Amino acid sequence: MSIFLDEHTPVLVYGLPGRQASFYANVMLDYGTNVVAGVSPRYEGQRILGRPVFMTTDECVRETGPTAALIFADVASITDAILEVADAGIKLIVAVSEGHRVPVWDELGVRRFLERWPDADRPLLLGPEAAGILSADQAMIGVIPPHVFARGPVGVVTRSASLGYEAAARLTAAGIGQSTFVGLGADGVSGTEYVRVLAGFESDPATEAILLIGEPGGPAEAEAAAFASGMSKPVITFLPVRPKPTGRGALAERIVDAFGDQVSGLTKQITSSGMIPVSHLGELAGTVADTLTRYTGGRRPRGGGG
Repeated sequence: MSIFLDEHTPVLVYGLPGRQASFYANVMLDYGTNVVAGVSPRYEGQRILGRPVFMTTDECVRETGPTAALIFADVASITDAILEVADAGIKLIVAVSEGHRVPVWDELGVRRFLERWPDADRPLLLGPEAAGILSADQAMIGVIPPHVFARGPVGVVTRSASLGYEAAARLTAAGIGQSTFVGLGADGVSGTEYVRVLAGFESDPATEAILLIGEPGGPAEAEAAAFASGMSKPVITFLPVRPKPTGRGALAERIVDAFGDQVSGLTKQITSSGMIPVSHLGELAGTVADTLTRYTGGRRPRGGGG
């Protein structure tokens, strides 16, 4: 099994005739993803990669029934594209911004729009600057290199795409496969937080352990630690250390430090919650392997090797 996505999930690609959209749609098809259609007003009525292209998402949903979408759009239009796709009833949305970063104000607008739905029915948005989602050996949506993944028991959720791929590659090389990989994106205001993904992994029979790759000192990671304290499955956590800033950034760092060491405090919170911290990537595969070995009979190992 997997969370949110499998080989049967019908997927539309918004902006399909574009160079990046066509490239990754082809990668998705090769991996087994059920891409059913594309959306692009300029190419309405054409077929790209053998799939029909529609003018609007509403029309695409009526004719082909997708429940997930990959959006490729530039910064000026990606917010409108997300709103259009969500309003059409799509429940899983992966948004990839082409070019510059999406302004935080636009991300806040998208978050407020999605909050109109009840929690249980709210669309799951990865992005608008996301890597995407991959269910190993089943399907993928996004800009993910599928060759570094293998089917197995570890769910992965990350903000950093590159660190997520590196972690998956290290696990695969060590003979440890993955169930589902979820790349949330490094946006200032994320469409989806860790907690929703952790809840999905908790209920997935195919996932035995979770690897969370976060950012030091962030409130989202603190929320994840609080949620993980009530989970039955072990959560391994890697928080990369940020390089020390210089110039004005160094002054800001000293001001923040005057109110306490956020990284140190979050690490303590993670350990006390039962999450299992990894200090650097070289320890990752060994820690995950050890955790899987100790996780038997539904008994969750505690952080700190206890």
